[in-house]
Amino acid sequence: MAQGTHTSPYSFLGIGDINDDGLSMNRSLGGLGIGINSSYGLNGLNPAGISQMDTMSFTFEFGASGIYKYTQTSTSSEGKFNGNIDYLAIGFPTTKWLKTSFGMMPYSKVGYNLIENVDVYDGSEYLFTIQRKNSGEGGINNLFLNNAITVYKNFTIGIQLQYLFGHIQKTLEDTPAETNNSVAEYTEERHLVINDFNYSFGLQYHQPIKNKTGFTIGGVFGLDNKIKTQNQIYQKSESSNIEIVLNDNRTTEEITAPMFYGFGLSVFTESWLIGADFKTTLWSQSSLSSAEYPLNNSINAVIGAEYIPRPRTANNYIQRMRYRLSARYQNSYISINDKSLTDLGITFGVGLPMKRSKSTINIGIDVGQIGVIDNTVLSQYYARFRLDISLHDVWFVKRKYD
Repeated sequence: MAQGTHTSPYSFLGIGDINDDGLSMNRSLGGLGIGINSSYGLNGLNPAGISQMDTMSFTFEFGASGIYKYTQTSTSSEGKFNGNIDYLAIGFPTTKWLKTSFGMMPYSKVGYNLIENVDVYDGSEYLFTIQRKNSGEGGINNLFLNNAITVYKNFTIGIQLQYLFGHIQKTLEDTPAETNNSVAEYTEERHLVINDFNYSFGLQYHQPIKNKTGFTIGGVFGLDNKIKTQNQIYQKSESSNIEIVLNDNRTTEEITAPMFYGFGLSVFTESWLIGADFKTTLWSQSSLSSAEYPLNNSINAVIGAEYIPRPRTANNYIQRMRYRLSARYQNSYISINDKSLTDLGITFGVGLPMKRSKSTINIGIDVGQIGVIDNTVLSQYYARFRLDISLHDVWFVKRKYD
């Protein structure tokens, strides 16, 4: 899924654009979920957040999205649309005190095609101009298994086991911008293949009070972990139809998956849910960070709300719908020319309940901006449409028909 269609000039750095959206309910609330625990949907942001799943229920979720991005610099602009199937997930109760979910979603996505002209000098003397093309594609998939263990009354510990796998290819091509047979063409290909396990943890305290009101406090954390990778660097030059291989090196290395921690809180009534999340990831301590391309510690902050006008009504469908609104601030792990990239956005969502069931069709629209405009940094405006379906069924119940 991570290798689907994706376009972002910022995925040039690191391992691409990081996915931190979660599953159906999380996405329609703009990525809110560390402090949410609901029987109406799976939680992809806190493995402890599935403990309220009905003891005889089975949940299947999948999501898709389409996004239009308008990319702008001080001298040019471009608009593109692409779409993806984003994730598949299944959840079920293993025992009364152990709930399980598993599925697959992207961990990161890479997709870019950047072209620029570069003047080459010998001291102060101009020699020639080359056209430099940087392109990349691929990504990393996350095959996950979540287990939520209720250890005492309303206190739950969550464990997420991840199998990360995928392939990222980045290519650099230098060709003469003008006809010049004395200048060789240069090509460099870098391949990164990941196949390894990772893990993280979550905690939640879910406290109903009375009349279907209460609150949930949650936390997530992951330690820095070594991930094995296979790397290939292939370099060649070509001039007058003569090709020279400069380097063809294959190595097995370890990269550091960064440490992270986050906190979330939500309060709820029968009609309202209001919550907020904060999460930081210590990318600057990752082995991916270098002097040439230093990485920032990323920050993700979300606040959101859900409103159901009349949850118990049977005659008015509009008043049983779930209306959602959220706002987010993300400080990316990517830094260009000492400028951190930020993502400011708003999500509008609605949950469409299916008849006599907890099954829901969730629709969300994200609008926002990434980056700032100056002479060197791109700015990107986007509008993303999300469609998420959460299907619930009951296990071991024999239905009777008239």
